[in-house]
Amino acid sequence: FLVDANGRVIFHSDPAQVGQDLLDHVGIAEAIAGQAGATFARPAGADEHVFGYAPVPLAGWGLVIEEPWRDVIVPMLQYTLL
Repeated sequence: FLVDANGRVIFHSDPAQVGQDLLDHVGIAEAIAGQAGATFARPAGADEHVFGYAPVPLAGWGLVIEEPWRDVIVPMLQYTLL
């Protein structure tokens, strides 16, 4: 998803999330501050997720991707079995 400089969602794959304030969400503050990176966290009631974040400098926005860790690693594990 994409957030503005205040942490408000301006694009999300779920249109119902547009306009939500996600400043406290993992990676948002870092992306808005100009940092790029990745981290792991366990959202409430969910399995571990991996978060990637990066700034969009000219616009002052932040880009965050979030995926369940299982969805990220299972394809690689299946590949190693071949």
